[in-house]
Formats: sequence, structure tokens, C-alpha cells
Amino acid sequence: MQQRYNLVRLRGVPLLALLKKKIRLLSCMKKSHLTLEQRYQIQAYKEVGKKQTEIAGLIDRIKSVVCREIKRNVNLKGKYKAAYANGLAEIRKERLKRPRKMCPQMEEQISP
Repeated sequence: MQQRYNLVRLRGVPLLALLKKKIRLLSCMKKSHLTLEQRYQIQAYKEVGKKQTEIAGLIDRIKSVVCREIKRNVNLKGKYKAAYANGLAEIRKERLKRPRKMCPQMEEQISP
């Protein structure tokens, strides 16, 4: 069965090897929120003229994260600014927070 997979090649490289490499790359990338520093890096690289794929590699993120960040957080003039993007992200984070559950003791203190 292993030999059959090795026969499938893409540009001379076994497809199974390419898939393993892609999975390894994706698993080592961060899955947390972007920091303000990373947003400033995106802004600087965009101003220099780097492509989204290059920016993603430079800040160790997946291309879709950079694409989504730029798409969501451009200002009214259509420019990406890190401080503005961070402000929008904070607003979004606050808006989407779940309401906190109150324990019975707190409910007793509040109710008359």
C-alpha cells in the first residue's frame, strides 16, 4: 500500500511526502490571536509592498490569517493601520464575550 502512494507524484516529489511536510508546517504555526507587534509588522511589510504570503511566512502565521486580518481591519480610506486594527479587534473581543454566570451567593446579594 505504501508503494502505491509513492507512485503518485507532483512535480517529481511524492505526494505523500508533500502532505506530511504541509501537516508538519501547519501544526507548528501559532493558533492564538495576533499581537499588536504582529499587526505593526503586517503594516510595515504592506507599506514596503510585500505580498500576503510573504508576510505570513515572516510573522510565522498561515496566509489566511494575514488575509483575514487585512480584510477585516482596513480603515475608511482602505489602508491597513495596526493601531486601528487592534482597536477593532478589542471591540470585537468585548462584543463577543459570553455573559458571566453568577453564583447563587452573588444573586442573593443583588436581588432585593
